[in-house]
Amino acid sequence: MAGNKRFDPTLYLVTDRRLSGGRPLEEIVRAAIAGGVSTVQLREKDISTREFVALARALREITREAGVTFIVNDRVDVALAADADGVHVGQDDMPAALARRLIGPDRILGVTAAGEDEARRARADGADYVGCNAVFATPTKTDTGPPLGLEGLRRLVRAVNIPVVAIGGINAGNAAEVMACGVAGIAVVSALMTAPDVAAAARQLRAIADGSRAPAGIPARPLTAPAPGGAVAEGDAAAPGLRADQTPGTAEMKPEGGTGTMSERELGRRFGGALRRIRAQKPLVHHITNLVVMSDTANVTLLVGALPVMAHAREEVTDMVNLAGALVLNAGTLEPDWVEAMILAGRRANGRGIPVVLDPVGAGATPYRTETNLRLLRELRATIVRGNTGEIGSLSGAGGVVRGVESIVGVEDPVGVAQNSARRWGAVVAITGQRDVVADGERALGVDNGHPWLTAAVGTGCMSTTMVAAFAAVEPDPLVAAAGGLACFGLAAELAAREARGPASFKQALFDALYHMTPEQLEDGARVVVLA
Repeated sequence: MAGNKRFDPTLYLVTDRRLSGGRPLEEIVRAAIAGGVSTVQLREKDISTREFVALARALREITREAGVTFIVNDRVDVALAADADGVHVGQDDMPAALARRLIGPDRILGVTAAGEDEARRARADGADYVGCNAVFATPTKTDTGPPLGLEGLRRLVRAVNIPVVAIGGINAGNAAEVMACGVAGIAVVSALMTAPDVAAAARQLRAIADGSRAPAGIPARPLTAPAPGGAVAEGDAAAPGLRADQTPGTAEMKPEGGTGTMSERELGRRFGGALRRIRAQKPLVHHITNLVVMSDTANVTLLVGALPVMAHAREEVTDMVNLAGALVLNAGTLEPDWVEAMILAGRRANGRGIPVVLDPVGAGATPYRTETNLRLLRELRATIVRGNTGEIGSLSGAGGVVRGVESIVGVEDPVGVAQNSARRWGAVVAITGQRDVVADGERALGVDNGHPWLTAAVGTGCMSTTMVAAFAAVEPDPLVAAAGGLACFGLAAELAAREARGPASFKQALFDALYHMTPEQLEDGARVVVLA
């Protein structure tokens, strides 16, 4: 099964065999990927369905081997037959809402939009990204109306909080100014399809795109930023996901951008689905973490089904981030070089839409730890912040006492502190304790899975952060990812405690429980409650 929502649209090739000069399309795609193309869209207008499926399957194998996203233009049936990562539809093609129902929640849906209204409607219909009308006049996009121009592109980017991919007349001469408009990536046709040296042309475009992003970067599936007071800004329709819309004690959440409700049971199914995707996709989780837990967190990552890497040298952290599905920044054993590596890696992750999970270990214990974690929150865009009640309380100014790395005094209102901190930091905040509280400034969940022996083994908090990161690598909603990771880890602790005789055997049994955990067990065993 395909369906990795964490795709990278930085350099997006749209194929056109008419421009290949007789060269096999597979040859061009391989060369483009070697040069840095991160997403490939197969577009065919004059070909039989049988031929289309055969070509799509051939490109699917090439892109899967390279770890590159594969999209099929227009044809949902071909995308499903080839197990593509997603489909892209135009305004005259299959309606986006219907395409979303057919491909399901796990595949990527791109929609072409001529302006702000179409872009907002595409997002409401379930689009993961928007492809704009042609920015500049081009012979390869002649049926999309007048060119947007750079100012029109800027307006479209501001209209929605999902990635916008620019296309139309883009080449090495104008790619930098297009990227500076805030787009997530540039889509090209003739700039690569007609290039004598496709790999060299792709390398040039990729270097320009990477070096010309708007400063804030564009996340691959960003969290809806709440306006002051937690409301979605006027004129900005809610993105797909979940929103708390009930009074305390109720057991439903209202899906954003739609009607009806999502029950705690449905959240359990979301968690189980994420675990399936982790096992199928094996995302790489890059850790810059502390020396005490490095081995344990690597094992937890591997046991749940993801791939761990522990790289902290400044010379390689950005290259490693390029390969990752999620980045963990753990402040447990700080030193200046590691802090600078965290900043470098975090900036690269922000620019590429890779989720950043911050674990502010020991924040509040010393001024250096506290200020370092505040610096990370200031200079980077954290996707999820996971800490104990003392750490989050200290960083947020809500109180809390930390001695060493342990929370001695917590906050009185963890839900309120989590919500306020989420609004301030623009991140999902997870406060772990007897009940884990996960909030994004508007929605809040409580996770009741866990066991007291988790407090008797060193590093279990850091391990839970790793679990959250693994889920964030495959689940587009950070709130659901954080709650799912904590529920999975807590449920494994409950299962381990049944077999263990004490903290030492508990830790061994915890590893075994993570390895043997099934999506069905997680769906049935997750104890999650909806909080106001």
